[in-house]
Amino acid sequence: MSEIYPKISVITPSYNQGKFIEETILSVINQGYDNLEYIIIDGGSTDNSVDIIKKYEDKIDFWVSEKDKGQSDAINKGLNRATGDIVCWLNSDDYFLPDALKKVGEYNWTDDIGILVGIGHKVNLDKEIIYTPDYYEPITLKDLFYWNKGKNFMQPAAFFSKKAWDTCGPLNADLNICMDVDLWIKIAKQFKFDRIKESLAHAYIHEDAKTTALIDEMIIETNLMIAQHGGLKEAQETIQDYLTNKIIQTKKINQSKNVSCKSKIKQYIKRLFN
Repeated sequence: MSEIYPKISVITPSYNQGKFIEETILSVINQGYDNLEYIIIDGGSTDNSVDIIKKYEDKIDFWVSEKDKGQSDAINKGLNRATGDIVCWLNSDDYFLPDALKKVGEYNWTDDIGILVGIGHKVNLDKEIIYTPDYYEPITLKDLFYWNKGKNFMQPAAFFSKKAWDTCGPLNADLNICMDVDLWIKIAKQFKFDRIKESLAHAYIHEDAKTTALIDEMIIETNLMIAQHGGLKEAQETIQDYLTNKIIQTKKINQSKNVSCKSKIKQYIKRLFN
């Protein structure tokens, strides 16, 4: 592959994801994309993750395994070290589809483009597609304010310019779930988003994945954050719909790990409506 393609830096944050991380690593290093920088930031895993990373360390530009402050901290460490023109992160339970980086590299990146979003899919452990966001239009700031009302996209299929990261980063480590959406909003205030209708990545649905296990918390945290960014009206609408069960009509939530939707939201509702 010609070096005319822009340099792409891929960051993988990881912690005790030994059952998934090898597939993640292989999906990156087997892209056949010459102008690639691959960085893995492991949070001091105690399972077999480090052994797997070492197995492929000759294909990894930098990796470390040390205690950190969580996922956002790990991603920030990696992205601050990245030297690519285009950057992204790929969690250690996600994986790229073949030629994903080539499709991103072939895009006509201009200085005003902050993020390029392809198609991502949620899959079960048998790799069967369970969910695909169906909103493919160019993204505006107002669209992002309606993130929980069908204007969302899959983070593993999102690539952003290093310029956008340097201008709008780092990730807010105080956010547990929606730190990616927070970054997208910050970028949307200063740069354009674009779409390509190409499938780029899969994300596993499993019981330990935050967006699977913490649905209620995700809705709450995301809309409190949106309100703080100036989307109070949109956040209010989303929460009202959620409370009347118009958005999510069926949920598979492990009640032993999660507080119920209404009781959790009531703790925060005054912050949106008063």
